[in-house]
Amino acid sequence: MIGFQPGGLFRFLGIPMKEMFDDGIDGFHILDRGINNLIDELRETQHPEEVNAKVQTYLLHKTERVRELQPLDKALKKLYITGNNYTMDLVAQDACLSLRQFQRKCHERLGMNPKLYARIARFSKAYMMYEGNRQLTWSQISHRCGYFDQMHFIKDFKEFAGVTPGLMSKKLDKSDLSFQAPMNF
Repeated sequence: MIGFQPGGLFRFLGIPMKEMFDDGIDGFHILDRGINNLIDELRETQHPEEVNAKVQTYLLHKTERVRELQPLDKALKKLYITGNNYTMDLVAQDACLSLRQFQRKCHERLGMNPKLYARIARFSKAYMMYEGNRQLTWSQISHRCGYFDQMHFIKDFKEFAGVTPGLMSKKLDKSDLSFQAPMNF
């Protein structure tokens, strides 16, 4: 599995995420011809360590052409970390963009508007908090993550997880599985 930071796949590929979400793109059309060589090599590789090394070598070679961080990328990182405590006007200002330009750039880089991204980031933070400490109540978690009230939290939870927090707790209590990888910046 390869994980990208928010906006990272755009920086890596140079393709607007809205095109990938809206239209769907075959991976062979967005990666260079080297991906075919890599796939051929991987077919002949038997050990997972060798597979990992070959994939990392390919990706590291591709990172030489990655676009450098822009103020927008730094603002998105701050938005992820601070969540709802950071107004969109301030985020846009930190990105050195007008609010409308910031919204367009977010749609290009993330494939979604910044408010949806902030909601997903806040929900992700709450869910990771629960997975990290199941002794916390959902009420405590929602408060710590900046939700105004329990109903906003439950609404987001149902929208993004597909179930209520209580039902999720029951399912997770029966398992030691972790469903979300931590986001490292």
